[in-house]
Amino acid sequence: MKEYEVKIPVKDLEEVEEVLKESGWSVIGHFREIDHYVDLRRCAGIPAERIAFRVRERCDLASGRCVGEITYKGEPIESDVKAREEISVGVEDPGKLAEVFLRLGFELYRVSKVRKVMDSGGDVRIYLDDVEGLGRFIEVEMMNPPSKEEFFRRLNEVKEMLGLTGEENITLSYLELILRRLKK
Repeated sequence: MKEYEVKIPVKDLEEVEEVLKESGWSVIGHFREIDHYVDLRRCAGIPAERIAFRVRERCDLASGRCVGEITYKGEPIESDVKAREEISVGVEDPGKLAEVFLRLGFELYRVSKVRKVMDSGGDVRIYLDDVEGLGRFIEVEMMNPPSKEEFFRRLNEVKEMLGLTGEENITLSYLELILRRLKK
């Protein structure tokens, strides 16, 4: 499965949500996600910015139900959009799995966010993210788009609808943004 995504910084997630709802989008999930990215340099010489290996705990804020998964995110396929292969597997206890990696000597990077998932019944999803230590973003995502051009066409439609036409497309992951901030 190939995922294409772009992040756009926003000031007010509630305002974005209202515009989306007025345009026929609906909230299909509201979660707290805690991600632990495993630094693979120790065993494979691969920096966390190139290939991601993530342990995630996702808690539904409505039901309180939590699930875990481990995800491999392959090397970027494109440069002007975050596009790469992604493979995920469910795990019963993501916290204990993260602890195992720590005990094996791996360094972990933590990213925590509150996320609303917006859907319109089409092939684009929009995530409203409030990321601890980074701020607020929307993430526009398509799985297996027919082409990069089609992804950008749909992205530009979303940006126009939200009044974000002039805003920067960020192709870095939240992990990469946090690592850059730590280096400053």
